[in-house]
Amino acid sequence: MIGASACIWYFEVSSDTKGAGTIRRAAWWLVRYHWGSVAFGSFVIAVCQFLRLCFEYYRQKMSTLDKALPWVKVLTALTSYLLYLLEKCVKYMTKNAYIQVALTNKSFCPSAVAAFCLILKNAHRFGFTASIGKIYLMFGAVFCTVIIGFGTYGFLTEYDMQINSPVPVIFVNCFISLVICA
Repeated sequence: MIGASACIWYFEVSSDTKGAGTIRRAAWWLVRYHWGSVAFGSFVIAVCQFLRLCFEYYRQKMSTLDKALPWVKVLTALTSYLLYLLEKCVKYMTKNAYIQVALTNKSFCPSAVAAFCLILKNAHRFGFTASIGKIYLMFGAVFCTVIIGFGTYGFLTEYDMQINSPVPVIFVNCFISLVICA
């Protein structure tokens, strides 16, 4: 729905409507045309998570055995990591397939293929954009933490509180805000 509303707004912001009603129209597109695509993408993610859950259950049962061979432990750890990577890749591809569904108005599978081809053709741009995005998010988290730290200091010094030192309270507030922002 977010991808569809962004697409509608982008193509209609310079028209007479100025992009008004984009969220309503995106919700209508979701309900009317793309409900199956959303369900299928969610099903693919659920299957990957179910496989990973089943393997984790099997791995826990294997870890209770005392006579497990070292190479079996290495293989189970490697398989667990590969299933984790598979789940992350499927979630990433599903997100991009949903964006392609909103852009091209096709079903899930052709949109997933189109998204995969687009990512392969522009891998360097996607990597650069992701890196810059993480840097901006880090700066935003630090900025919010600093603002909250100064706000906490101002609040504690302005009002008559029964606190010996505001430093521990400021530190806790800054830590909580950093965890929430990051």
